[in-house]
Amino acid sequence: MLDDGWQVHRFPDKSLIEDARELIRSKIKLARIEDFHLGYSTDILPLQYKLSSELTRSGLVRAIVESDKDFFFTLIGTELHIQKFPYLRIARPSRPEDNIGMHRDTWYGSSPHEINVSIALTATDEKSALRVVPGSHAKPEDFYPTTSRGNAHPKHSIGHQLGFLYAPKKLIEPVPDIAIHLEIGEALVFGPSLIHGQEVNNSESTRFSVDVRLVDSFAPIRWERTARSDYYE
Repeated sequence: MLDDGWQVHRFPDKSLIEDARELIRSKIKLARIEDFHLGYSTDILPLQYKLSSELTRSGLVRAIVESDKDFFFTLIGTELHIQKFPYLRIARPSRPEDNIGMHRDTWYGSSPHEINVSIALTATDEKSALRVVPGSHAKPEDFYPTTSRGNAHPKHSIGHQLGFLYAPKKLIEPVPDIAIHLEIGEALVFGPSLIHGQEVNNSESTRFSVDVRLVDSFAPIRWERTARSDYYE
């Protein structure tokens, strides 16, 4: 799988991930976060930003990463920066506006030195899972021609601060992808040059995940981002 540009990682202790699920559940006041779409059918970005802020203040995402730091030390290095404001992802069934679509983060200024960690807060299957294009990380940027797409989020807007794009692109030609099924307690780990994403959640449950990025503290990257000048810590 590493040769394909991605890896499924299982955290040895998923209790912190369960704590993150419970924090979200307590805020949305539903019995299950998987049923989020039953209670919230309109614009969710303000609530999504509030929940992301709550997760950041709780320190749970950083604690989840630190709970298995030896894995990340081996993968990246022992001197690391971590994304200060992780992105909470909420993908309701049949709501394409909740998703970014298939993309490379390097299209938007990210560096191949960085590592994405997408932590599953709900289990996913063929219909709900993030998808990847195996081996795409090893292809040059012009190997996959793109054009602009709609649903842009202005710079510094709530959507932009949640990781949605202000100048989104889409692939001109479809490419073969696969769904990466995850259980609660697992994460998809991959580089920003891997094509990944989801066009629409076709399941009957809301998918929750949290994306956090790591990088070697001495990597030659652009530390400040348009969404947040304090992107890393």
